[in-house]
Amino acid sequence: MALVDIDGYLYWPPRPGAADNVPSLSTHILDGSGDMVGAIFQAPKAGTLAKVGFRTSTVSNAEDLKVAFEGVTASGKPDTTIAQFRVVGSIVANSWFETGLITNNGTDGGTKRTVAKGDFLAVTIGFDSWVAGNVRIRTKSSDSTVVKYPMGLTSINGGSTWVNISRVLDLYLEYDDGSAEPINGIAPFLNITAQSYDVNNSPDEYALRFSVPFPCRVCGIWLWADGGISGGTEIILYEGTSVKKMVNHFSEVTGAAGMHTVLFNAPVVLATGTVYYAAYRPLTTANCTIALTTFNDAKHRNAYPGKSALYLATRTDQGAWSDVTTQRPFIGLVLDQLGDGVSGGGGGESSHVF
Repeated sequence: MALVDIDGYLYWPPRPGAADNVPSLSTHILDGSGDMVGAIFQAPKAGTLAKVGFRTSTVSNAEDLKVAFEGVTASGKPDTTIAQFRVVGSIVANSWFETGLITNNGTDGGTKRTVAKGDFLAVTIGFDSWVAGNVRIRTKSSDSTVVKYPMGLTSINGGSTWVNISRVLDLYLEYDDGSAEPINGIAPFLNITAQSYDVNNSPDEYALRFSVPFPCRVCGIWLWADGGISGGTEIILYEGTSVKKMVNHFSEVTGAAGMHTVLFNAPVVLATGTVYYAAYRPLTTANCTIALTTFNDAKHRNAYPGKSALYLATRTDQGAWSDVTTQRPFIGLVLDQLGDGVSGGGGGESSHVF
């Protein structure tokens, strides 16, 4: 199979947001009768929906929450008709919750919702019966202050009017076969943290462990990082523990925390099914920092771009890699060529065989 120029760069997995910062986590408060928060999106694949996951923040007065599926109006709002639901009890602060089966009668024996790929769907969260509840639901910042789909929403006036907000729910959607698919803009994050480390720490190297599902050529690495040290850092692409490509003394991030793209002096062809590591390593006893996302369960990686093939790996003193399947660093690839899909080469004038 030939590799073909894509006439530019492709970030894989996608960088988290258009800005230079990682998505910030925030909350939305439910503290009155009819208060709800929700998200609308298109079903990522055809199938039968089973359950939803979400995260709380602070909880002052715990009351049962009702998680529901609704249709979407022509104006892009939940239609206020609860078609399927599940009540979630024992609500506590700063915790991840997954519903039981969401059905038309709220029990395991009820009828679940079947969707076609691309169907518009609303997931809403509110009180089952409000008395004095005060619960904050975790959200994350959207790519901009105005988002069409997916959309964060909040109800006011006892649930009679939906109003757009500039955040989206921290949400997980599972099908009845146990599978999950990424939903544009929505992510099942438990936490986002900034991890600082130096050469004296254990571990002293953090990496994205990955394999690519398609033939491609990588010409660089993107990452959220803060060097902030005069001694420099290294960005390294490994196959196992063998260096494929390295950028030494990465001065571009010194004193500049944020999203960075670093190009190699020569591209590297990646093979499908091979395990690689894209790593960020300090060279001195001064701290460098990288951003990490944590999932409540390893299966939640399937609801985030790159799915189960991407997660965190760490090591100490250039030893063996240790997998951390419930975390992922904000590190990814910059690609400049993809396979043309033609067996045995071929691909036309713009293709290149390596």
